[in-house]
Amino acid sequence: MSRDLDSAFTQRERAAVNAWIASNKSFHSMRDHPMHGVPMLGGLWGFRPSLNRTISRVIHDKIHNRELIKRYGGRADQTFLTSHVWPLAKASVIVHDSFLCKNGFGHKSEAFPTQRPSANETNCFVGCVRPCCGTGKMPFGKCPKECRPKDHPEWIYC
Repeated sequence: MSRDLDSAFTQRERAAVNAWIASNKSFHSMRDHPMHGVPMLGGLWGFRPSLNRTISRVIHDKIHNRELIKRYGGRADQTFLTSHVWPLAKASVIVHDSFLCKNGFGHKSEAFPTQRPSANETNCFVGCVRPCCGTGKMPFGKCPKECRPKDHPEWIYC
């Protein structure tokens, strides 16, 4: 799993990761904010090499290819993931998405397994930079109806 060190771990993230581990999918991607507009965020994805050793080797070789990595300097991790990992991932991925479920980047996403705490409890989202979880104005509005769990359409903050 790839996580940013400056992001808080949340129960919501834990529930999503547990859902991925319980699945037979090799990859996991999470998008929990309206600005999470790429297939895989650098700090919100995971891969289980034991489920696909061939893809594991391909990814390993790409990450260690100095000439390839030079093309993705600075903060271009999302671009690298979109170009080199997502095409391999989308055949076996579980994607948890709160806002951009209609733009699945070639893959159908699903709702997070837990409801977001109400707006007056927290302004937290998976991948937020600390200190992001606490009181304050929620940085986004209600999630689209299409992105809510089928069995919980009342979760307006999903």
